[in-house]
Amino acid sequence: MKDSVVSKCVGWVVLIAKFGSVQVLVQTIGFCAGLLLVRFMSKEDYALYTLAITMLGTMAVLSDSGVGSGATSLAGRFWGDAIKLGQVVKTAIRLRWIFGIAVAGFFSPVLFFWLKYLGTESREAFVGALLVALTLFFQTGSSILSVVPRMLLQANRLQSIEFFTSLVRLAAVGAAWLFFLDFVTALLAGLASAVFQWFLFFHMTRHDFRRDVQVDPGIKSAILKIVVKHSPNAIYYCIQSHLVIWLLGIFGSSATLADAGALGRLAVVFTIVGNIVASLVMPRFSRCDSAKLLWWRYHQVVFLLILALFGTVMLAVLFPTQMLWILGGQYKGLELEFLLMVIAQSVNCLLMALSTLNLGRGWIVSPWVAIPIGIISYISLFYWIGVSTLSQVLLAGIIVSVIAVFINYVQAIYSISRLDGLKK
Repeated sequence: MKDSVVSKCVGWVVLIAKFGSVQVLVQTIGFCAGLLLVRFMSKEDYALYTLAITMLGTMAVLSDSGVGSGATSLAGRFWGDAIKLGQVVKTAIRLRWIFGIAVAGFFSPVLFFWLKYLGTESREAFVGALLVALTLFFQTGSSILSVVPRMLLQANRLQSIEFFTSLVRLAAVGAAWLFFLDFVTALLAGLASAVFQWFLFFHMTRHDFRRDVQVDPGIKSAILKIVVKHSPNAIYYCIQSHLVIWLLGIFGSSATLADAGALGRLAVVFTIVGNIVASLVMPRFSRCDSAKLLWWRYHQVVFLLILALFGTVMLAVLFPTQMLWILGGQYKGLELEFLLMVIAQSVNCLLMALSTLNLGRGWIVSPWVAIPIGIISYISLFYWIGVSTLSQVLLAGIIVSVIAVFINYVQAIYSISRLDGLKK
């Protein structure tokens, strides 16, 4: 028994080490691309770029609203059936496109007028909003197709796609830097990498499922049930995760908005952790059929995540000046804001990891619980702390995210306890 446990632990260490090493390489390439943007774009242009990318993230979450989670949950059941898997993929992509068109139709004009509000000319604001909408279209296809290699446990294929996509993005940003780098060409570089990533997913998954299938009404109904349950939470968590940028875009200055975007570039480790959970842990967690094993796996993931994130926070405490030096002279003197940003990113990383595990099993926190608690917490904290500076907004966000982590944890424990065969 001990040998079995040790061999499993060694296997996980080797698997995470292999996956993590490639992730470090991928995120390093991505960090270099982001660093070019931070160092060589003016603060005004970088503030506009930060706002546009944040809007893209908002649109991506809202256009999903649980479709990806529903597809993941169903793919976990049908991963061995090429026809059923094809129906899941086709149905999910159709729903994502419908939602995406609706979301882009509403938020593209919002982004256009917001960019104009921050001083952008009408033509540049229009092009920027258009590039964001086109990027959303290609990201939609990639996000659903990525479910296939995850459920088939093809981590190497996922990493190959991420690696080559990051190279293309770095090359596109480098080309923009050589000629003319502003927020429009930076968005164009992002669109180029999104198109390339979609092409790779489309090509590499061509033999994994049947494409000559129709949208399945039963699968569509099952996904929509998850959407109905998840969409209120998706909207709320979308607002929560992007609240720093929204508030600074309304109440702060463009310089403060740029500071928030630049500091976020240093948090590449959280992307690595998130990808490990989404690509390695969640698929196995979703396919697990033992309640007792689910209980232990969930707590193992929580413990290891907290340990890793605590180490990251300690590095920020010990070496803030050295890390800020990477961003360049425009961002000196942000030691406190940097530490708060790292803490906020750590808590959000834990929240997203727990949410990913929960959604992979179809465990959805009731919006009647999460949303009122979050809204009341935000209003109370903003009243006492304020919203005009980056540090104030970050501090409030940290406290609310900690509350959300606790809610997601309680939901998981409650859901596991209801499964048959749980032994306490």
